[in-house]
Amino acid sequence: MRNVLLVLFSIGLIGCHNGSDDHTGQLVQDQDQVRAAETAAQVVATPPPVPSGCTAIAEGERIGWTCNVSGTFRDVPLTLTTTWTSEPVESAANGGKPLQIVRLERAISTGDKRVVRNQTVYTPGASGKPDHEITRTNYGDGVTGVKAVTVVVSDGTAAGTVDDRAFVPVRVDAAFSWEKLQFSDGQPPPTVEFEPLLKDAITEALPKLGAALPSDLVRTLAFGPVSGNNGKEGDQNTPLNWRTKACNTCEHDCVTSPLIWFAPLTLPICMANCWVPGHGCAQELCAPPGTCDSGQTCCGDLCCAEDQVCGNDELGICCPKDHPVACGDRTRVVCYDPGANCCPDGSTFACPAGQACTLDSAGTPSCCPQEKSCDGACCGDGQSCQKDANGHGVCCGGTMCGNECCANGSTCNNGHCGFATTPPSRATRSRRAR
Repeated sequence: MRNVLLVLFSIGLIGCHNGSDDHTGQLVQDQDQVRAAETAAQVVATPPPVPSGCTAIAEGERIGWTCNVSGTFRDVPLTLTTTWTSEPVESAANGGKPLQIVRLERAISTGDKRVVRNQTVYTPGASGKPDHEITRTNYGDGVTGVKAVTVVVSDGTAAGTVDDRAFVPVRVDAAFSWEKLQFSDGQPPPTVEFEPLLKDAITEALPKLGAALPSDLVRTLAFGPVSGNNGKEGDQNTPLNWRTKACNTCEHDCVTSPLIWFAPLTLPICMANCWVPGHGCAQELCAPPGTCDSGQTCCGDLCCAEDQVCGNDELGICCPKDHPVACGDRTRVVCYDPGANCCPDGSTFACPAGQACTLDSAGTPSCCPQEKSCDGACCGDGQSCQKDANGHGVCCGGTMCGNECCANGSTCNNGHCGFATTPPSRATRSRRAR
């Protein structure tokens, strides 16, 4: 995780260097103010919390949580269980180095009997983006016609088996119908039936149980950085990290739809459909695999809110629209007024529009009018930035002569500055000859 400090700062406080040291004290004072503000605004990186009302899982390197919501519907006790776990696995695609593998399980039970259990395994590739996802669905008491379904989703296509019968792959972005699913053996799909009372109870229960899930349930799937700035921005969605409102709504609608639970294959296809470009989890496409909602702006691995701009895409820093320039590094960032020029080397200091940042030998920044800025130096009154023989900028109050500045009446002679002497008159030369 990345720890980012964000501070808003008005550049009007930073003194402008004019070739003298008149503003050095003011600049040092301003630096202290910025550092104090950064300390006050520091955001401490912490692991994602266990959702409220849920139970933590910690078994060696396997971590996660499990949540249960229960109720009685049509005199049938039902429990909706959601379990998320993550653990490192060695990956040949990553040179044998470990990558996180994530398992997301959802199940419906009545009493101590399991009715339906869906477990999706996200297998990571070298970049951390899942190469594919595998969902295995097992049906138990109260369900006839099917026992086990395996679905592999990769590149927008779902393939797999129903009780060891291979079905013809389908696109997740196309309308899906269980009754019209084709199988490789040419036979129709089996008729899947739930006991009538159980089906009625699930139909009534799912919307209510889904609404009872903790509001922070899916948001704890994050692997991204701690959200810094002013708190309006958020992490981008990835297949392992459902962060935005539209993405959570899309995935939630899949889980809480009774019809999706009753028809095999429908749940994993519905969830994969959320990631079709333009759909709930992919309304705004960022650098793969990240996405944002419509109206948000991609910024690094964050989504900036509608009243923010991306101040620094490399660092992933969102700034208010009236402070759109982000300066700093991965430890702290300051957002400045429009047109600000950041000081070099990841500094959190900046100069206002029309001025450049210069550093003295100790690395202390100061501001200099751009027309006076000269390869990191600030030229004084009567000086201009000129090029020496090596093409480097030099503040000179006269004319450059090779690598020397000819000023105060000196002239250039064979690459060196000097003062011309008045040649002796003819009469003087004649007297010297006698």
